[in-house]
Order: sequence, then structure tokens, then C-alpha cells
Amino acid sequence: MNSMILTLVIGLMLASVTSRKTIRNILSSKKVKIPVQSPRGLNVDSAIPISKSILDIKYDEIEGEFEYEEGHHTYKMGIPKNNFKYEVVYAGNSYFLRNIHIHTPQEHQVNGKEYPSEFHFVHSRKNPTKGEFNNLVLGVFGNPVADEKASKDFKGISWKGQSRINLEDLKTSPYFHYKGSLTTPSYDENVNWFVFPKPKNIKKSLINVAHSKIGNNNRKLQTHKGLVVYFKGSRKSSE
Repeated sequence: MNSMILTLVIGLMLASVTSRKTIRNILSSKKVKIPVQSPRGLNVDSAIPISKSILDIKYDEIEGEFEYEEGHHTYKMGIPKNNFKYEVVYAGNSYFLRNIHIHTPQEHQVNGKEYPSEFHFVHSRKNPTKGEFNNLVLGVFGNPVADEKASKDFKGISWKGQSRINLEDLKTSPYFHYKGSLTTPSYDENVNWFVFPKPKNIKKSLINVAHSKIGNNNRKLQTHKGLVVYFKGSRKSSE
């Protein structure tokens, strides 16, 4: 009986240590040893739930112009290097928006679902530290709808002229989080990914124009084992 009690106590102590390590791992910006290539198939059933948000989006509306980039086969809105007003805070570090671009079709997959497009909001640290995850990307899926049914916060996107995008809704939206890589060459493993499972309704005409111009510019799903994924939100909110 004493042996059983001792085993139970040791088990509880180990569980407590593991829990503390999990929290530290979520907030760590240092590189991990396993391959962490992106994009990934994400599933709420296999993700570790977190109750408190670890992401703080400090801005709402973004204004700028998308331009077609021949070399990267995408439409991209670049942010001037001296512009630091679009800030996101994670693990005590500030990351600033550098560009927004689109992939057609989507790159990540959530609970087996696929979408015709995925927008990436690419942020980076002002003063990168060697050997750490210096980039942070918000991944948002685009669901094609009639122009008049487009999500209000993403309705201002245009491939010609000024665009407006509002991220206020993302501040309270569920998300998956994992440490991964860029999905374009050089595929550096230095990205803190936050992928939002709830898609935004995007003008179908906009997605059609983008796809006709850039074709399929998505990277296929990466399947390396051992990746740790976290999920903030309810199971229903990921469907």
C-alpha cells in the first residue's frame, strides 16, 4: 500500500513539472530540435488546449496597396521598414507587420477543411535575435461569397488602389498556435504561427482574379511527426 501511495505522489509531482514545462514551451522563442516545417494539418482533437490568450494584437485597421509580385507569384501589401505602428505582442516580445500576402488555395488545413485562399499577415521583431523565432504570422482563411456578402472587416480588399483590412475581430477569435517555418524559400524555421480556423467571407470575384493571376502558389502540407500544437477556444469554435 505504501508503495502505491509513493508511486501516486511521484506521478503527481511529474505531472506538475510537465505542466510547468508546457507553459514555458508555449512562451519560449528559442528554436526546437525537431523539424518544424509549415504548413500543417491542424486538428482540435490533437491540440493542447490553452485557456488564456497568449497573443495580443495591438492594432485594428490596416491601410495600403496590394501589388502583384512576379517572383513570389502573389499579391502583397508591403509595409515600410520604418513603420512600426502595426504591433503584435507574444511571449513578451513585440512583432511588427512587414507584409500581407495571399495564397491560393489555402496552405494550412483545419480539421480536414480546405479553402480557396489563405491570407498571411507577416510580422517580425525589430531587433532579431540569432537562434530564436523572430517572425510571427497570422493565418486567415478566405471563403468565397457574393460581393455583397463579404465580411465587413475584409470587404475593403482590392488588387487595384487602396485597401483596408480590419483585424479587430481576430482579437477575440479562436486560434491554433505552433512553431513552424516560412512556407516560401528559404523555408526558415523561425515562425510563431497563429492560424484562425474561422474563415473570413471574401469577395468571390477577388479570389478568382487572384487565382487567375498567381495560380496555385501554396506549399503542400508538411507531415513531420512530433509537432506540438496549441488551441485557444472551444471545440465548436474550430468547426
